[in-house]
Amino acid sequence: MARDYEALRPSDVAIDRSRFEPSLTDFTRSGWAYFPVKDLNQLALSINRALGDLRMPALPEVASIQSVGFCNLRCPYCPTHGTDEAHATFQSKSWTMADDLIRRIGHESFPYARQISMSGGGENLLARNNEITAELAHVYGCNLFVNSNGTVIAKRRLRPLWGITHLRVSLDGATPVTFEALRLGAKFGKVMRNVRVMTRACEMLPRSLRLQMAINFAICASNLRDLPLMVDLARLIGIPQIYGLAIETERPELADEPYAKYPSLYRYQVGRMHARAAELGVRLWTMPPADVPDDPAQRPSGDKLILPWLDDAYYASLPPLASLVDFADIDEEAAELAEDALAAGIERMEGPLNLAAGEATKKALDLKARQEEDLSRAFATFTPAERQKLASLKDSEALTKHCPYLHRFLYYYPDGVLRPCCYEFVPDVGNLNEGKIAELFNGEKLTTLVQRFTSASPDKSCAACPKWIQVPERAHFPFDATERKPQVHDG
Repeated sequence: MARDYEALRPSDVAIDRSRFEPSLTDFTRSGWAYFPVKDLNQLALSINRALGDLRMPALPEVASIQSVGFCNLRCPYCPTHGTDEAHATFQSKSWTMADDLIRRIGHESFPYARQISMSGGGENLLARNNEITAELAHVYGCNLFVNSNGTVIAKRRLRPLWGITHLRVSLDGATPVTFEALRLGAKFGKVMRNVRVMTRACEMLPRSLRLQMAINFAICASNLRDLPLMVDLARLIGIPQIYGLAIETERPELADEPYAKYPSLYRYQVGRMHARAAELGVRLWTMPPADVPDDPAQRPSGDKLILPWLDDAYYASLPPLASLVDFADIDEEAAELAEDALAAGIERMEGPLNLAAGEATKKALDLKARQEEDLSRAFATFTPAERQKLASLKDSEALTKHCPYLHRFLYYYPDGVLRPCCYEFVPDVGNLNEGKIAELFNGEKLTTLVQRFTSASPDKSCAACPKWIQVPERAHFPFDATERKPQVHDG
């Protein structure tokens, strides 16, 4: 069956695939046909960021769909489910995006987007309309980004995700007591078995059909001493990469949780974590420690914690991690997932989206032609000074403000509201009930936000945001303006 799938995959598409992970290239000819559209859109976005203005018509590079509010866990620090009030609000049907709205977002914006994030306040794999989002992602050649708590591995929910999905599993503890306190409602052994079933299924599949998996590890005082053990856990369950993130909470009863309050202990534990990762070959990203001496004896200064401080005896008495998870019959369960993923891949490759002269391919070519006309008209309005600035930026080391979200991302909410980033304190940029996505993404509200961002008087929400940084100007515009295509840089 794997040979049948590989034989059906398009190998004659004239697209540079060198910049794509092998596990993220399960695209039909229809999907590959939209990549020239995406390249032109990225060029337009880069020009706009370089000039600090929305001069070129563009659409978001990343579409984040807040598709589900429901979650089966009650993690104490969670802003949407950590309190009874928040949990009741986000469990309501009003936080589930309508199917027709997802289809509209897909048809209007996916041809231009490189990534679709299945986001929201809940468990992504419980969203009832994931199949719609994934189907449109396959049509338009988009990679998916999905977060999961690891409690659900139903075949029908995973079936459309194989081959185009970066799946982040949230595991906030490497030991049972820590994990079950932070991931309230989940069981350590069951979740780790679920994750290993998925990673084992990936190992059985051709590279182009695998999920690209990583761990989200939200770091706080209650799990600081689990940091080195998380590397061993990742190796055990077959996940090659860990992202160590900070738990962000404003709840007063958890005031002692932020890891930054314990810089010496964090520096010690994260150092051990990186040493273990190098030893086991696990890729690791964590927040850099403060420039302070290591102190393994540092302790929280209060008791406003998720988990009371565990003494050294708890860690000293831990049995081997492998003994805490039932791995019996893993291969049998994983094989069922892999066979279903292969069947779905063959079905996709045998379908109309993989026809060389199919309707979807023709639509992509027509869209590219219209897009080139629109961009050429906009570029013709540039002054000689603006063109010279663009030509010089690709080598400029001068520092400028950079937001990783602004005019790259667009967050879509179930009520039609659009936001430029994940922070709800930033002003919205319109509502889908007011117009098309292209009109709103290039409209007055977002234009004003972008223009003010690099000025001396940015919007107060942007000025206070912790996400923006200083970068060299060339990072805004890594293109050759005369060739109008991305430059390839080693590393």
